[in-house]
Amino acid sequence: MASSGTLAAGTSAYSSTLVATAADLVTFSDRYGYLTVTNTGTTVLYVRTDGQAATIAGNDCLAVMPGESELVANTLPLWYQSSKVIPAGVNQFGSGNTTDSPASPGEITPMESLAGGMTNPGTKVSLISSDTPTYTVAAAG
Repeated sequence: MASSGTLAAGTSAYSSTLVATAADLVTFSDRYGYLTVTNTGTTVLYVRTDGQAATIAGNDCLAVMPGESELVANTLPLWYQSSKVIPAGVNQFGSGNTTDSPASPGEITPMESLAGGMTNPGTKVSLISSDTPTYTVAAAG
């Protein structure tokens, strides 16, 4: 990839110019649900937000036409702040639970525990073009 790096927490926009046929990876420390990608160049810009590199063939990519902006969903795993602190898998609760004490069931698998202990995946945007367009990626929610 031509350029890559993680932007500081709180950064919500990034602008740059692509190198022809080399993918840029823009990584925000914060997880944003949606991004606006603006292509200010004269060639098509291909974008992916699933952690994979964008390709000029446009396979599994969103095409952003010259002079256009597109709203793109972050397709990395959904993450909540609680995902970091809730243990993964089955969680015990209550005290004195025994196998013959049905009044106090002692295990639960909350929905959040499916991603329990997971750190913030941030937001990763891969961009590529056959030319050298300038672009802006900005958080949109």
